Amino acid sequence: MLTKNVERFWCFFLASRFQTLLISISSLLFNLSFVYRQYQKIKLVYIILLLCLFVCLQIFANFTNDYFDEVSGVESKFRLGPKRFTLRLGSFIMHFYLSVSLLLITFILILLLLSVDYGSIKHIIFSLMSSGLFICFVYSGGPFPLASLGLGEVLVFFVFGLLQTITFNFVNIASFHFNLQNYLFSTSSGLLSAALLSVNNARDQIIDIQTLKRITLAARFGINFANFYYYSTIFLCIYLFVYYIFLHTLIYATFLTLVFISINSWKLAKDALFLDRINFQLISLGSTSLFVFIYSFFIFSTLVLL
Repeated sequence: MLTKNVERFWCFFLASRFQTLLISISSLLFNLSFVYRQYQKIKLVYIILLLCLFVCLQIFANFTNDYFDEVSGVESKFRLGPKRFTLRLGSFIMHFYLSVSLLLITFILILLLLSVDYGSIKHIIFSLMSSGLFICFVYSGGPFPLASLGLGEVLVFFVFGLLQTITFNFVNIASFHFNLQNYLFSTSSGLLSAALLSVNNARDQIIDIQTLKRITLAARFGINFANFYYYSTIFLCIYLFVYYIFLHTLIYATFLTLVFISINSWKLAKDALFLDRINFQLISLGSTSLFVFIYSFFIFSTLVLL
């Protein structure tokens, strides 16, 4: 009995995609560095709440994605990635799966209530976070799952880019101030998140085509387009941050450090992605997530510590 419970807990842990949860931390580092650079103040308690909130949103999206993939027939034993929670433990786990999802929703709502004490703008923050929760659900749930329409990357870009940046600004300065610099940072953060999802879709391209249940960008336009899309998002993110450097005329040494670490981080991601891949069928999500985290931490170090 104990062994069975340990197995269930381990599958539950794997279903959270712990390797890719770095994307939430990375997005937070993006916004933290921007807000500190612009306003020279940070509310640590609210930062911790926001981190927990977006991590929960991502776990909730992962759980619901696994569940709806199983019930809709998208999931199969031929998928190249790690076995899903439902496949490892069988269909009887569906009820437990739904219970966990509901528990996560409750926890997310509690975090929302803890972070909306902002007077006249608290309803705005609540609306922003509620919309994020709704988007995480309709990504793979509901009558028209948006991920099956090729909009997965767009949704990820919105939630972990634009939505998170706007919310972060509201929480820290309690006002609406969204300018070109905000757009640059939200776009950079969202692009890295979209790049991570594109890796997953490229890996599952063949199975997605066979099931005809999920028409992702990789399944619709081919693996070459998926590779081009991935590289483009990474390079565009780096370019946007370099442009931010020029806007603020930061010291020359900082710019050189940016270029140096960006190139080395990119080489790390490239090697990790394509040396592990056989016939364009396997990509390491963990390596891409690590690259995103390294790059985000570098931006944080450049704008906050230097």
